[in-house]
Amino acid sequence: MSYIVLARKYRPQTFDQIVGQAHITRTLQNALISGRISHAYLFCGTRGVGKTSAARILAKALNCAQGPTSTPCGECSSCKSIAAGNSVDVFEIDGASNTGVDDVRQLRENVKYAPSSGRYKVYIIDEVHMLSTNAFNALLKTLEEPPPHVVFIFATTDPHKIPDTILSRCQTYEFKLIPLTLLLDTLKSICASEGIQMAEELLMLIARKAEGSMRDGLSFLDQTISFGADKITREELIELLGVIDRAFLIGLVETILDSDVPGVLERFEATAEFRFEPRQFYQDLVELLRDLIVVKVSKNPGRLVVAPDSELKQLGEICRSQSFETLQRQFDGLIQAENEVLRASHPRLVLEMLLVKMAHDQPIVPLDGLIAKLDELIANGAIAPGGGQAGPKPTPQRAAGSASPRPRSAKAAPQAVSRDEAPAQTQAANESADPQWLKLVEATKGKRLSAGALLDNGVPQQLSADLVRIGMNPTHLSLLGRAEDNEALLDAVAEVFGADARLELIALDNGSSQQQARSSKKKESDKLRTIKRQALESPVVKDALELFNGEVVDIRIQRQRK
Repeated sequence: MSYIVLARKYRPQTFDQIVGQAHITRTLQNALISGRISHAYLFCGTRGVGKTSAARILAKALNCAQGPTSTPCGECSSCKSIAAGNSVDVFEIDGASNTGVDDVRQLRENVKYAPSSGRYKVYIIDEVHMLSTNAFNALLKTLEEPPPHVVFIFATTDPHKIPDTILSRCQTYEFKLIPLTLLLDTLKSICASEGIQMAEELLMLIARKAEGSMRDGLSFLDQTISFGADKITREELIELLGVIDRAFLIGLVETILDSDVPGVLERFEATAEFRFEPRQFYQDLVELLRDLIVVKVSKNPGRLVVAPDSELKQLGEICRSQSFETLQRQFDGLIQAENEVLRASHPRLVLEMLLVKMAHDQPIVPLDGLIAKLDELIANGAIAPGGGQAGPKPTPQRAAGSASPRPRSAKAAPQAVSRDEAPAQTQAANESADPQWLKLVEATKGKRLSAGALLDNGVPQQLSADLVRIGMNPTHLSLLGRAEDNEALLDAVAEVFGADARLELIALDNGSSQQQARSSKKKESDKLRTIKRQALESPVVKDALELFNGEVVDIRIQRQRK
């Protein structure tokens, strides 16, 4: 007997054997059990994810001697003939080769006749989007009202090319890409069945190369076995499949994070030895940076990153030396450059310059980390608490959210709040923002939007558990007097300040109202300037700027959490 390739030898024969499409197989099985069998199905999805296999299994389930059944026996004459592809009641049609209206007219004539031996005539049309417009139009009437013994199963990789008039007459099922873990497990199982010994890291390379397609994965495995599965090395497999080694990518990312621009250029030059597509290289690099971020923030990264333990350990070591902000910024830079890379006429050159740019960026150090390092240096006597420096300056680093470090000019000033002064300054910021007032407005809006909108134009006079006094424009005050709005405001006051709080609404003339609003804004502005000035005069911040030769370009006042 001639050799049968793995993709055919291990083609699923039951719904349970279809990998990664449980949402579809379960629906089809329940429909068969309940007898809710549609006259037309549309299976969509990329190549090699099980569309045609599912169509054949559904045909077997409909015509099985024990059926219709959710578990075709595979032993009766109908199941065997469908599996062999010679059933007289199941017709597999290639949409790319039968695109004309005459082909559809012949199909319309044939559907009138009853099946020869089974219960149903099943028409499986693969790549149905290749049919011409006239052919689709000729199919419409038959598809809408087919004979009771006919079931259509369409399969396509491009459902967007199918007319809406056809789509509306079908039950549509979206086949997903097969997850990497399931692909890897299936490859392991098949290797065990074939008696083939292959390292998991090699199977992982094959699974990644398959990109969610089971058929592609089995074809690559077949190719590897032909080369010599028990003797092939990692380097030989990489050359055979034309993939970028994950270990190479990890080394490249390490060089980028070390800001080693010459090293990045040398490493990227080495990729000339690989047969890689720039799109694939870019996608692999994005995936690797995503994995690094997950390892950095997750307590159990093994559940979220599909990689051998040795690789997870290596990623963990990289993350320990890098801040989350640095990893996130590198990831964002890659994503923002996607169109430039994928649409460039010379994508390799664009990729090279993108990597150089990433490596040239200085690592981001969070402000909290800088202050902690300052405290440590002060405690060790490396710098004086009031300023000055005991040792040489380290390499400038950038604080999260700041611009690139530059030599400080004579007018430059620190722009952060020292930890000792932060509570008092935050409290001042909270008072200027009237958090209780904001809370009252939001609570009122939650109960009645119109009442909250009117209240938002008011001027708070007193806010306490005893009295809530609010100045209002006369027009707004009259509108707020409506029963529904007034009731919503009273409920909000009780919710925010307590049931004993008394509400007073005072009418203000337009000039008085505007004057108080301007006065309130001026007070808030003055307090903010005071807070910022105190931050600029903070000794800790001055020391940080001097030590790291940096410049702070923004001051952000954070609200104190309750």
